[in-house]
Amino acid sequence: MGKKFGIYLITPEKIDLKYFIEDFEKAIKTNLVSYVQLRLKNCSDETILKTASSLLEITKKFNVPLIINDRPDIALKSGANGVHIGQNDSTITKAREILGNKLIIGSTCHNSIDLACKAVNLGANYVAFGAFNKSTSKKIDFYAELSILEWWKRISNTPSVAIGGITPNNFKDLVTFGADYLAVISSVWKHPRGPAFALNEYFKEMPN
Repeated sequence: MGKKFGIYLITPEKIDLKYFIEDFEKAIKTNLVSYVQLRLKNCSDETILKTASSLLEITKKFNVPLIINDRPDIALKSGANGVHIGQNDSTITKAREILGNKLIIGSTCHNSIDLACKAVNLGANYVAFGAFNKSTSKKIDFYAELSILEWWKRISNTPSVAIGGITPNNFKDLVTFGADYLAVISSVWKHPRGPAFALNEYFKEMPN
């Protein structure tokens, strides 16, 4: 394969900082994580801000950008590096107004080149395609074909993130077809030997 890729690490939807922070630090210390997305569901703003603050203490040490899911206002208030916007979330235009030009904005584009082109035209810094596999982390409404990664690589220099049930056993074709980053969740956090071991599995499995 010989192609480089990065890990886009997404947090679990529910976090108990007392227990999570140690595993999180071990994961970041591997220096194998390119981005972290804080994705908490059904939590108060206070909880998201507190969690973001705790994670930022670690990500800043290792120069790993922290992206907040859905909430540009919290991204700005917390001092995070950017926001990820879904198709049903705050618009990219609104997010850019809140965050200015320096912070990162990513956009969910499902299985649509058209959505990706529109996102980039509105100011997105990366686009996310998927799901490419069944996921244990969330309900899947859209599935994407590998060819979308290849098409995107041909027409745009904007990085792509592949998402959806990605594991060390099934990621290689995603990279071969052009994914710049792999969004991983369960395969890392639920690994019986811990997140650091799980992250190393991806790079161990990559052929030279």
